[in-house]
Amino acid sequence: MKYKGETRFSIRTMRIISRRTVATIISIVIVGTTMMSNLVYADMNDYSRETIATSSVLTHLPSGVRDYYSTAESVIPIEKGNIYYFDNDLYKSKVIERYLDDNTTELTIEEDGNTTIIVVNSSDNTCTINGDRLQVVDTFYSREESNTKVESGNNDIILKSAQVRYRNATAPRWGTVANYKTKGEIKKSNIFFDASIASLGYTAFFTALGVGCPVVAAVASIGSALYNIYAAAKVKKISYTDTLYYHNSYTSGWHNGSYCVMHKVVWYKTIDQSGKSVKTTTSYRIGDVI
Repeated sequence: MKYKGETRFSIRTMRIISRRTVATIISIVIVGTTMMSNLVYADMNDYSRETIATSSVLTHLPSGVRDYYSTAESVIPIEKGNIYYFDNDLYKSKVIERYLDDNTTELTIEEDGNTTIIVVNSSDNTCTINGDRLQVVDTFYSREESNTKVESGNNDIILKSAQVRYRNATAPRWGTVANYKTKGEIKKSNIFFDASIASLGYTAFFTALGVGCPVVAAVASIGSALYNIYAAAKVKKISYTDTLYYHNSYTSGWHNGSYCVMHKVVWYKTIDQSGKSVKTTTSYRIGDVI
């Protein structure tokens, strides 16, 4: 009887231990799955965007490219880089990012059965596409045409006393689009692609665009609209005019340690802004003291 009693106790104990072990394993799996889900399949809410935007690798990309890659549906960290997956109603692509040195990042873009390799240098905001340099030529810059009242003291104090993190957005930090009527600087630029834009996928085009026009907001609707226009025209040379507008009440762009200006960009499918424009995009450059 003692043997049987000990056997029953052992079986009961084993059942309790088994239940606890299973519960522990389930908890570990749930926690691990949740952590992996948050890491790999982040839905790019504000927290995950911030995590990507401030990672040690992504700080080497120019802001226009960094903003675009922060919109990826998922990201998988790898040694010296990341893998990004873009998967939405407009396009699907995979990007393998490799950090080469302090200033250089290689992006291998797989889209529509094609592979495009873009190497971005953040020190001079340049890039090559499949070995050919993307040429960006600024043809005009004017501050004289501006009626902006520059509050240089406020601006200088902020820039010299703290670091500022900038990003592009589709909505202003303060007010609405109607509040941004104080006209500022005007810049005109030409962008020369070595191959027809039609030969590039959307992701490759918008990556290059993040170098050529860093202030354009990383929004799928903006990028796809421009891509469709330029790809249909089979052009290799495009241009744009970027006009800044400041909030009427904060004409330096700064207010309480934050920065916001509106960029209205008019796009052309020719160089030197000749002919009829094809699209106008509006985005906001936002900065936060860190």
